[in-house]
Amino acid sequence: MTYAEAYQAASIATARQVESLQVCNILNLAQELIWREFPWRWTLGELNPFWLTALEMDYGAPMVVIPTDFLELHSANTVWLNNNLATRRQMTCMKGIQKQTVTGVPNSISYVPEKACFRVSPRPSSGVTAPYMLVEGVYKKTPTILTPDNYQTTDLPSQEFQRHMWLLAITWAYYETIKDQKAPIYHDRARQAINETARAEATSLGEPRVHPTEPLISGNGYGNFGPGIALW
Repeated sequence: MTYAEAYQAASIATARQVESLQVCNILNLAQELIWREFPWRWTLGELNPFWLTALEMDYGAPMVVIPTDFLELHSANTVWLNNNLATRRQMTCMKGIQKQTVTGVPNSISYVPEKACFRVSPRPSSGVTAPYMLVEGVYKKTPTILTPDNYQTTDLPSQEFQRHMWLLAITWAYYETIKDQKAPIYHDRARQAINETARAEATSLGEPRVHPTEPLISGNGYGNFGPGIALW
């Protein structure tokens, strides 16, 4: 189902016609409501793993490529490679890590937008660098901005069983845009459908929202995995 088809399906009971630009504004508003609420599988992507360098906190171009659709960090691990075994440790994803002189095994990571790089803390000591330790991660993607040129051919990114939440979110966004008094009612219905759909996708409702303004992942446990460094 395309975004245009979803709009038509959601707007069956509405009488007012709107121009294509306003349709796109409605679709983008509905998409924002859904996209930010949970770490949906279809909103996440894998970062290219990168090696740690002794005493270096910042990792950006040209050695580390930031994805063009990067929105924010979701999760990250340090990975210790030894005899084809990968030992992973969760890092805390947070905002605003400051430069420091303390060294050790990095346990925190942030994205620094003004430098377009990742920053780890503490500074990696000489024993936790290539070819023994790297960082892998998962990031939240930036949603496609819908325009009159693409909304009729762009498919919804989610699975078919998740269609209902989109229809309710679009209906809410429609009423919100035209300042109809039914908007709060449909907002509540849309939020309920989003929560139910998240449970169906086995997304934990107890996890923090995927925003970089607070730590997203915490914990100090180690785990041994087999060969490779697959994220998913």
